[in-house]
Amino acid sequence: MIIGTIPASSTGTITLTYVPEFLFFVAATAPSALRVTALGDGVICDLDANGLNAINGQFAVSRVSNGFLLKLSDGLIKAKNVEISLANTVASSLTLHGFSTREGANYVTHHRAIVLANSGHTFVDFSFLALPGLSATDTIDVLYRDGTNQRYVVAELQALQANTSWNISVNVVDNIAGEIHKVTVIPASNITAIIQRFSGVTDIEL
Repeated sequence: MIIGTIPASSTGTITLTYVPEFLFFVAATAPSALRVTALGDGVICDLDANGLNAINGQFAVSRVSNGFLLKLSDGLIKAKNVEISLANTVASSLTLHGFSTREGANYVTHHRAIVLANSGHTFVDFSFLALPGLSATDTIDVLYRDGTNQRYVVAELQALQANTSWNISVNVVDNIAGEIHKVTVIPASNITAIIQRFSGVTDIEL
C-alpha cells in the first residue's frame, strides 16, 4: 500500500505504527539518504545513494523501471512506531510503498562501515555485504562454514551475483543461506561497506 509521498527535491518524513517487510519506490536517481528508525530499537536502516544502489535488487531477479526495493524485516511487525526519513533528489514527488507477505519478528538492518585502504577489515555474522568502490584487482577472502577458503576479485563476485539478482554492477557477498563464516576485504582505496543483518525485535506484540 502507499504509505506516503516525499515532495520534489526535498527531505520528508513518514511515520508508521508498524514495520512493513518491503519498502518500494520509483526514482530516476537514488535518494541521497534513507534512514529508518524504530522507537526503542534505534536506527535500523542508514543508507546514502551509493548504499541504496548497492542493496537494490537483492531480492529481485528483474526490476521495475527505476524501481528500488528494500527489505526492512522478515515480515509485518505490528505495534512498532517507525519513522522513515528520505531525501528525494529528483524534481518530482516520490511515492513510497510499504507491503508485507507474512508476519515477521526480525528487522533487516542496513548500516555503513568505512574500510580503510590497505588495512583490511573482517566481517562476520551478516546476511548480505555490499562493497561499492572496490577496484578490479582488490581481493575478497571468503571463509565458508564447511572450511572452504576462496579468494575472489570483483568480476567473480559479480558472476556469482548474477545467479540471484539483476543488479550485477555492484560488488556484493550474499550470505542469506548462512554458508559463510567470515569475509576479509583489503581495498586499495577507502570504501564504505554496507552490512545487512537480521536483528531481533523487542517489546512488541505480534
